[in-house]
Amino acid sequence: MGIDPSLTNTGYAFISREGNRIRASEFGEIRTASRKPLPLRLAEIYSRISQLIQENRPDEVAVEEMFYAENPQSAMRMGYARGAVLIAAAHRGVPIAEYSAREVKMAVTGYGNASKEQVRRMVLSRVDLNGAEIGYDVSDAVAVALCHLQRKYGGL
Repeated sequence: MGIDPSLTNTGYAFISREGNRIRASEFGEIRTASRKPLPLRLAEIYSRISQLIQENRPDEVAVEEMFYAENPQSAMRMGYARGAVLIAAAHRGVPIAEYSAREVKMAVTGYGNASKEQVRRMVLSRVDLNGAEIGYDVSDAVAVALCHLQRKYGGL
């Protein structure tokens, strides 16, 4: 399972390797309303990630690490969302791997400063998403999962 944590839109994706093919079995976003109090938004992320883990039984969870943000409030909000995700995975007893955004981009595109669009295009070319159109939050989650597969099992 790959996760791109965010307080507003947390992307998630379950991928598996079938021979030389990589397939996404489930993917999407967990959206929280900005008008809700922070604790309720975090509870929603925690609850949904816990539910997804319970339903899909991933072997491992890969999570994007925090990136540097010029706005300290943005960094704190992302940190809160990451915390909710990490606790959900730990509570379910699933091993967790963490990767920096630069490491994910390097693994997926070969370029550590790739744009979100470049990452999305590479994800679409490498993973069977059954023809689905995906946004950046989901493509980033798939990219995190791809990075983990590559780091754990070698070249894909």
